[in-house]
Amino acid sequence: MPSQNPPSIRALERGIEVLRLLATHQGTPLRALHAATGLPKPTLLRILHTLERGGLARRSIFDGEWRRRADWAAPAPTSDIDPRLVEIAAPRLAALQRSVLWPSDLLVHRDH
Repeated sequence: MPSQNPPSIRALERGIEVLRLLATHQGTPLRALHAATGLPKPTLLRILHTLERGGLARRSIFDGEWRRRADWAAPAPTSDIDPRLVEIAAPRLAALQRSVLWPSDLLVHRDH
C-alpha cells in the first residue's frame, strides 16, 4: 500500500512562515512581511495577533515593527539592549504615556 502524506494545515504553515521571517530580523514592519510572503495584510494581521496572544510575537511600541518574543527566541547578538527589559517595560511605558500624554523613555545606567 503506498504511503500517503496527510494533508497539511495551510493556516499553520502560514504562521510558521511568518515566525521564520520574524526570526531573521530584529524587527519587521507589516509591509515587509506582506512583500516577503505575498499574504494579504488583513491575513498577516490575524496571524500576527494570534502569535501575539500565544506569546510568540509582539509589536513594538517604539517603532511599530513586529518581533518574536524575547523569551521565546534568543536575542540577536548585535543588540546591547536586553530584550527581556523591553518586554517588561513596554506595557508600563505605554500606560505612562497614555496617562501623561507625553513620550516616555527608560534609562538604564550601566556601571562600567
